[in-house]
Amino acid sequence: MERLRSQCDDNSDGKVNWSLFATDTETAALLHAFSQNQVSLEIDVSVNRTKRWKASSIYRTRQLGDDALENSVNVIFNSPVSRQKPVMRSSSPSEEFVDLVQTKVQEAGIDGIKPLDLVNDLSNRMNGEEVGETVEYMMKTEPPKLYWVNENENQNIIISSDHLINWGEKTKPEYAEIHLSYMIPRLWYDIYGEMVEEIWKNSLDRVEYIIHNFPGLSMSELDRLTKTHLNSLERSDVLEELMRTGRISNSPPGQTANKRWIRGFSDDRFWSLF
Repeated sequence: MERLRSQCDDNSDGKVNWSLFATDTETAALLHAFSQNQVSLEIDVSVNRTKRWKASSIYRTRQLGDDALENSVNVIFNSPVSRQKPVMRSSSPSEEFVDLVQTKVQEAGIDGIKPLDLVNDLSNRMNGEEVGETVEYMMKTEPPKLYWVNENENQNIIISSDHLINWGEKTKPEYAEIHLSYMIPRLWYDIYGEMVEEIWKNSLDRVEYIIHNFPGLSMSELDRLTKTHLNSLERSDVLEELMRTGRISNSPPGQTANKRWIRGFSDDRFWSLF
């Protein structure tokens, strides 16, 4: 593609004609660049090739070159779009926000609370993004103050750590003399609560591969393509890790996301590779 770009830069009109003799590898590279909005394709349909074919007759086609029968395709390189990697929140929310969220989640009791309900209940004190960032922070403290759990496949809810015993599974490290603990099950955790690295890596690679093949994939479509392998909690874990490591972007190709994706609070997103 770099050679093609240099040819394009040399032409005054900024276009370069795609060769009919391009290899499969070169064509695959072009299609990938097109899917990432790096190039535009201009196809000449001014002359109907069927008329050319009839005019030549089937017995005299050898007198015509391929370029006389095939429509020409021009490649135009688009201006590069700045795609910054996601910036993870470095500062912690205020104690007031933490207390407000903690109080509301505890009031919900063992049944937990839906993200939208939490945002609505705190709308007079916090906006939706602040609620999401506070919940995210409280789930990443050690030990976590809040947890995501599955009410059903289509609805995740937030519970207080006080109720983990009611939602989690008992675990105990195989070779450690410690008390039993509780955890929310994941595909990549074994019965001892230890992560199985191979399963975790395969889950990351699978989701990244799907997004690679379908750039600009919506969240609902990603859910559909992965639901036989990952539940909604596992899917969000994978997306968080891929975002954290800068392997994917939560915006369509050629565009930038206005806000950072926060699981459970901003699921109307589109996914593509960086």
